[in-house]
Amino acid sequence: MRIPLNRFDEYIDDAILKRGLTYFRNGKVHEPEEGAAGEYEAVVEGTEPYTVRLVIQQGVVVEHVCSCPYDAGPVCKHVAAVLFYLQKDELGLRVKKATTKADGAKKPAKRKTVAERIDALLETVDPGDLKQFVREQASENVQFRNLVLATFATPDSGGSKSYYTQQLTAILRSGKDSSGFIGWSASNRVARGVVNILEIARKHFKARNEREGLLVCMAIMEKLVGALQYADDSDGSISGCISDAY
Repeated sequence: MRIPLNRFDEYIDDAILKRGLTYFRNGKVHEPEEGAAGEYEAVVEGTEPYTVRLVIQQGVVVEHVCSCPYDAGPVCKHVAAVLFYLQKDELGLRVKKATTKADGAKKPAKRKTVAERIDALLETVDPGDLKQFVREQASENVQFRNLVLATFATPDSGGSKSYYTQQLTAILRSGKDSSGFIGWSASNRVARGVVNILEIARKHFKARNEREGLLVCMAIMEKLVGALQYADDSDGSISGCISDAY
């Protein structure tokens, strides 16, 4: 669901809005960190800490994902709370907090974005250490491994559609619950993984490797059309990937 940031209250259920506003006012929302332009991540202190990720393009929230288990609707209270945080100045909202001696102190300088901090780190980290880190994480974390393979690995010259099908199968498997169903929140995570595969297709087409690009797109369409039978795609994230591949 696409949500205009300055009118998000018109797109979210009133009960969810009220709970989200309460979370915001009670200081449950950590300051969102900006990664790439328009990409935000924030932790909301709920029953346990939950991570909310938003992608905002031209004033419209085009993607919103929360790590909480809520699946009764397209937007949870944690996402709503972060939206209130981002719009707090426009809405004239304040977080409830006790008066402290620090009140009135000089406002701290704006923190660097996640992307800026990562860039600074990559300038100083030893390439060998970075390679070893990737190896270790890829051996221990299936989702990270799939992301690395989907983003950087290329098949042998004259690669086959089955190569990409295997990558997509792994991405879909990582989003399934114990019953084999991909819930609403997991479907967004799956879509993010598929986007990396789509990027491979774009690179092939840009390099005039039409055959490889078509193989990627065919694999995406075949795997994802079938996945719609066991996934909650009410947000359109998976079907959006199918459209992009088409």
